[in-house]
Amino acid sequence: INTWLPFDILHKADRMSMCNSLEVRTPLVDKEVAAFAATMPIKTRIRGDETKVSLRTAAAAELPKDVANKEKLGFPSPIASWIKEDKFRKRIEEAFTSDVAKKFFEPEALLEILQEHINGKSSMQKIFTIYTFILWYQVYFPEDTTADTVSKVKITK
Repeated sequence: INTWLPFDILHKADRMSMCNSLEVRTPLVDKEVAAFAATMPIKTRIRGDETKVSLRTAAAAELPKDVANKEKLGFPSPIASWIKEDKFRKRIEEAFTSDVAKKFFEPEALLEILQEHINGKSSMQKIFTIYTFILWYQVYFPEDTTADTVSKVKITK
């Protein structure tokens, strides 16, 4: 809680919301709300596998039950499905076979990981991490990459 929320989750939410001119509020991490919740008996907070019992009970008074009791969802990005689209897959293949990739990786192994992902084995995190590393290297060490490779990298706001 002391590192993951402020330095990862809340930071990302703040950055992404600012990029889209949104002001995001996180009421459940408000100090007063958290202090009050800590004083509540455990049975009002957790019941079996059900979490946020008090919050769901309060929400059910104002919202339809299916909304109040909806399963928690993260904020996933569609990167896993994007990788499978030709438009993005081709960019990744180019990066995975670039001169930069050859400096650090075995391109055949990278292409195999990509193909396995396309065939259903989820390797999104690995693919995305390697892909962004290659792009980062091309941008920040352009003298160490070919002009052709660097020109393909497009930085957008």
